[in-house]
Amino acid sequence: MSIPLTRTAASDAGTHLLADRLRRLLEFAAREVPFYREHWGRAGIDAAGLRLPQEFARLPPVGKAELRAAGIESFVSRGHAADALESEHTSGSTGQPQTTLFDRSMRLRRQQRFLRALWQAGYRPGQQILLLSSRASTPLRRSLGWHDVDFRRSGAELWRDYETIRPDVLYGPLSALVTLATEARRRGNSHSPRVIVSTAERLDTKRRTCLATLATTIVDFYGLTELGLVATHAARAQGFRVVDGFHAECLPEPGRSDAHRLIVTDIHGGCVPLIRYDTGDLVRGAVPGVVDGFEAIEGREVEFIRLPDGGLLSPYRFTTALEAIAGIARYEVVQLASFDLSVRVWTEREPSPELVEAARNAVDVACDGRLPITVHTLTDQPAEARRKPRPVQSQVRP
Repeated sequence: MSIPLTRTAASDAGTHLLADRLRRLLEFAAREVPFYREHWGRAGIDAAGLRLPQEFARLPPVGKAELRAAGIESFVSRGHAADALESEHTSGSTGQPQTTLFDRSMRLRRQQRFLRALWQAGYRPGQQILLLSSRASTPLRRSLGWHDVDFRRSGAELWRDYETIRPDVLYGPLSALVTLATEARRRGNSHSPRVIVSTAERLDTKRRTCLATLATTIVDFYGLTELGLVATHAARAQGFRVVDGFHAECLPEPGRSDAHRLIVTDIHGGCVPLIRYDTGDLVRGAVPGVVDGFEAIEGREVEFIRLPDGGLLSPYRFTTALEAIAGIARYEVVQLASFDLSVRVWTEREPSPELVEAARNAVDVACDGRLPITVHTLTDQPAEARRKPRPVQSQVRP
């Protein structure tokens, strides 16, 4: 549920519905999640006494810093054992590995939002859809026309799968889609999907033009590991629209008059309620306050690692390799102008030689042993940045 940018008398019913849903969410969180009682209490806020939705923004936001400091288990509502829930461990586009917990109903809501968005983008059951992801393919999914291909593969490998499947819908992280589109253009493209769905990274004009060599209809999905799909940008729409089930706010960003910080609440709550969650992303084209849409999203920046022969390596080769190593709290891979890789690894305590060697080996495998690597370890965590860090960067000029 979201509130239109232009408030009219017709929106009163929506406002009352939102107030009721927020009230039930706050009552549930205060009763079932001790973290929120303490978090709000430290801010001197009595959630039960708030006028909703007008005073909802008085509640202090929650971000990755609070999740890491308190531990994800602190956000689990009573009646759900953390060790009995599904878990997903990833760093997304931040370079900071994080665990997200789900129960069956929460997983189902995410799937429903995703399928609804795919339908709105043009997908229909029976069509062939090629998903560039880390998910393993299964015979059942393939029989339904869903083909999962590892997004870390080379352009030649992605192109071969693409030519074999000839999908109606092509979905995946932007960098993987660009890798495929570049390879298809080089080889001579013989197939165009009905629609391309880009995700995980900011779709700028240059990369949109690259994808347009494969298909004319391009849709952008914005989501977070913690929340799932949050907003979509349809092919002919003016900007992103927040999907049903979320309450989105835009807060002023210090030093920026043209952008606002995106705060999102999952109104359903569930086993791990995230209330006024600070996404770390900035949005443009939205007015401060409650929103249901915005023109563009900043952040979600990742870059290719470049090889001396002009080849490109997916950034996800490096992020998925490093986030799998236990003991790493944060990482950063910077390619210098000399093509060398400088890997910075932050740990909670003094790193062991085994961890350093594991990081070096993981990066060496990710770049196929073709680039020099230096690993630097740090235990002093950098100050919490207001902007999302860029975990993979390249200083090599294209």
